[in-house]
Amino acid sequence: MDALKIQVQDMSAAHEIDNERRTEEHETTMQKVDEVAIAVEEHSERFAIIEGALQIALERLALAEQRIEQLSAGVAVGGDGGGLAVAAPPKKQTVAQKNALQGAVRVCLKAFMEITDSEALPKPLENGQYWEATTMVDPKLGDEVPSRRLRPRWDKSWGDNETAWLLDVIHRIKRSGHEYSNHDFGIATHDQMKKAVESVWKTLIKKWATQNATLQKQAERVELNKKNQRKVMKAKIRRKIAKTGVVPAFQRRRYRYLLQWQYQSTDESADEIVTSGAIDPLTEDEDGRAVGGTGLVIPPETRKIFLAHAPSYRPDETNVLLAELDMYVDADRLESDKNTKGAVHMPRRRGEPRTDSELPSLRGATVNSILIPRCMVSPEWLASDKGQKQNNSTFIDDDYPDSDGEAQDPEADMPQGGALQQVEQQVDEGVPECKNPSVLHDYAHKSVLGRSRPEVWRKTSP
Repeated sequence: MDALKIQVQDMSAAHEIDNERRTEEHETTMQKVDEVAIAVEEHSERFAIIEGALQIALERLALAEQRIEQLSAGVAVGGDGGGLAVAAPPKKQTVAQKNALQGAVRVCLKAFMEITDSEALPKPLENGQYWEATTMVDPKLGDEVPSRRLRPRWDKSWGDNETAWLLDVIHRIKRSGHEYSNHDFGIATHDQMKKAVESVWKTLIKKWATQNATLQKQAERVELNKKNQRKVMKAKIRRKIAKTGVVPAFQRRRYRYLLQWQYQSTDESADEIVTSGAIDPLTEDEDGRAVGGTGLVIPPETRKIFLAHAPSYRPDETNVLLAELDMYVDADRLESDKNTKGAVHMPRRRGEPRTDSELPSLRGATVNSILIPRCMVSPEWLASDKGQKQNNSTFIDDDYPDSDGEAQDPEADMPQGGALQQVEQQVDEGVPECKNPSVLHDYAHKSVLGRSRPEVWRKTSP
């Protein structure tokens, strides 16, 4: 029966993770819908480009006919047949001409960023620059030559980007735009080019906002899945150890909610300094000549660890109880690492409690779930604004008595007694004091789990 209940709890955890995966797939689908909408908009712009190109062709034909008439009359712009004719100011662009120019400028900008229509917009450079140095193959020589690609700062205003790269981009379009588009950029004035680039920028910045929000949501979802998976694994091994009876308190009903993954602390990866940095001293001979050392700073040696952030609704007495259970959990992990011939479990350290803690809602989401009893919720957290919002039967079990002297629940899924329960009668004589009070789980094991109690570093009192 115990194994069946544990299996049901594991299946429930897997079911919730599967629901999160389906949510992620839904968000991915919505992202594709947004991409299709953007693609439709870009195709519409391409049709506008074609329309504009046809309009320009007709205007060029009319201009050619006009010039032929001027030549027949003996008057040419810039010629000396009958004096110089004053060039007329450029005509106002039609909507079709504007769309054609904007579409061509869009093609050039993406070419300068070295991306295709289907690719995501590039992220801004971390060094704050707007151009990234790169190389390209010269089509004539076949050799690699220095080049650079545009990296707009989407997090900056158009004014900042305009100052940084607009003139350079317009010059490149005028010089080499024909390599990317059939549009005749020579007939466009500087002011028309500037307005076209700004219009394209406004369209791209909207695409970046959608793209960046989607990427951020995906990254947050991936990180949340990692943290939840760590909670699932932590709850699984805690249930395994608690079942042996080494900590009798977990045979009581009031503590069994702690063995569900939703109530585990949040583990976040961090770096821990193993050895402090130093300076490699220079050594000299009798004549003052350097004969050894570098004089360089030796960086400190670090290792990856997990910082466990307990939920703020959990009272201190519960954290102490879990720390006692984790002594045996860590002993089991170390023994497992020895059998695998390598450390596969990252060390854990106790970090600051989470300030954004919320009680999980289990009803309707899991099978045989156990809500936290009211007597196990921190009164200080319950009096907070967040605690008041969750002060109801959806998150808290009000049917459980507050008595501290209750007997062991006969229906508990944890076995009564156990060979290792004798350790509770032992006295902590000769246990060394902790050299570092912040370290809870660094200890030396005299034996493995199931034989005798490990020798632990005991946290010193403040």
